[in-house]
Amino acid sequence: MAVFALRAIGGYVLGGAVGIVLALRGHGVWALVACQLVQALVILVAMWATIRWRPRLRIAPDALRRVGAFGGPVMLAGLLAAAADKVDVLVIG
Repeated sequence: MAVFALRAIGGYVLGGAVGIVLALRGHGVWALVACQLVQALVILVAMWATIRWRPRLRIAPDALRRVGAFGGPVMLAGLLAAAADKVDVLVIG
């Protein structure tokens, strides 16, 4: 847990420093934008460099069938509800 905190603190310190420097140089609200971007980028790079796990796209056919068996009717009901909600616009148009 301490390692995650150090990465975040490093991002906040560097992002804050960039934001303060830009604000002092008169960049206005763009200093806040740069601060947020630098914070996120530093944390991302630190996490990417220190964590070995990388996400991969693996689809299990059995899991896809189970999700589809539940989600298919739910999605169809949502589409039908949306269509019923807009049928008056279609008729008038």
